[in-house]
Parts: sequence; C-alpha cells; structure tokens
Amino acid sequence: MKRKILIIDDEPDLLTYLKTFLEDQGFEVACAPDVPSALEMIDEDPPDLICLDLMMPIQSGVSLFQHLGRDESRRGIPVIIISGMNEEAMSNLAEGIGGIGGISERLRFLNKPVNLNQLLRAIHEALP
Repeated sequence: MKRKILIIDDEPDLLTYLKTFLEDQGFEVACAPDVPSALEMIDEDPPDLICLDLMMPIQSGVSLFQHLGRDESRRGIPVIIISGMNEEAMSNLAEGIGGIGGISERLRFLNKPVNLNQLLRAIHEALP
C-alpha cells in the first residue's frame, strides 16, 4: 500500500514539482493550496505525512498545528515544514510549536528552495 503525503503550499508550481517527484518515488500525493482546504482533506482522509509551508495568505500553517494538537487522533501525523523563513525564525517557531500537543517530536524543517534528496530523507525518517 502506498503511503499518502499531503502537500500544503500556496505556490502552484511548487505543488506540481513536489507532487511529481513524490509520485515518482512511489507515494500517493494530495495537494492543498491553503490551510482550510487541507483541514478538510485531513478530516476526510488523514495522510501518513504532511509537507507544509507556513506563510500562506488565508491562514498560516501554525493554525494547522493548532488543529492537529487539539485532535488526539491526528497528533501522530509527521509534519515536514518547507519554508523560506530564515534559520533564526525557524528555530523560534520550533520552540513555539513544541508546546502544541506533542507535535514537535514528529516535526522536521527544510528550507526553500527544497533539496529533493533532503526531502526524501526526511520523509523516510519520519514515516515508521
């Protein structure tokens, strides 16, 4: 059975790029252009892993963590943040997210532009 990855990003070109790459690696991939759409998808059919951009126009990715943190059945979903934030901002964010319902131990950070080898390695490390 293929592992399902949900990619959440407001950049259509990046969604297509990552979706194509991950499907070529044997994953089932769903994409959401914003957090509200992603939350609906997670509630309907939870993924095995989430790749998430934080800076989006409708809602930030942090609201997704709050949602996952409130839902005990969703807390175990590993999350890989793919963001253009600088290292200091990412570090501060990681500390802030650490207090949200047990999410931090399943959390990884990658910078944009994303290195596909690093992404694949992070996915394999995150998925049991």
